[in-house]
Amino acid sequence: MEYTKYILLIILPYILFTFCFYLKKKEAPSWVIRKFLHVTGLTVAAVYGAFLDTIQEVIIFMSIFLLTILLLSVPKRIRLIQSLFIMGTRPGESVNVSIINTTLTTLSTVILLIIFQENKWIFMAGVLSVAFGDGLGEFIGKPFGKHKYKITGYKSIEGSFGVFIGSYLGGIIAFLSFNAFIPSILFIIIITSIIAMLIEAISFSMFDNIFMPFGVAYALLFLI
Repeated sequence: MEYTKYILLIILPYILFTFCFYLKKKEAPSWVIRKFLHVTGLTVAAVYGAFLDTIQEVIIFMSIFLLTILLLSVPKRIRLIQSLFIMGTRPGESVNVSIINTTLTTLSTVILLIIFQENKWIFMAGVLSVAFGDGLGEFIGKPFGKHKYKITGYKSIEGSFGVFIGSYLGGIIAFLSFNAFIPSILFIIIITSIIAMLIEAISFSMFDNIFMPFGVAYALLFLI
């Protein structure tokens, strides 16, 4: 059974990233591909951190994945890393900004894992608040966001509602992955999802990836 878990975790990122290239082949809008890549990367990080027993195992699995994509980045016809960063960059934005964003998000995720090593579901809920919350926020806000507002940047009420729903789903999934259902958790995760929504609304670009998981994680730690 343990070997089955490891095999599934090894192939998970390849399945998800392959779908990104499928979207590209089908000529999906660039923002859809970019946001799905965002959701994919953070979901893999959440699953690895939550379901691998130790930080050493997380490092080993991530090293296997990184080594593989490095090898696939050598052939000119593939250039995997280059393709991933191009797909993950906003139109008109420098690829260097995408690299900085990825680096900061990765570092904050590692720090969150170290802090909440004994509370894996809280770690998972924090990371999924960004993966699902920020992801669903754009998937809803981009095509359906009619009611705009501005704090640090232009957002929409519809998009912020998407952040709330995504964060709530992420919190429920994380809790049920490690615990039996209790009714009070529904209300607690509503509160943390509102916190995630507010953080996303006031954060400057890229900083929501850092502030949201920590805000959600510490709110859960306080409320549970």
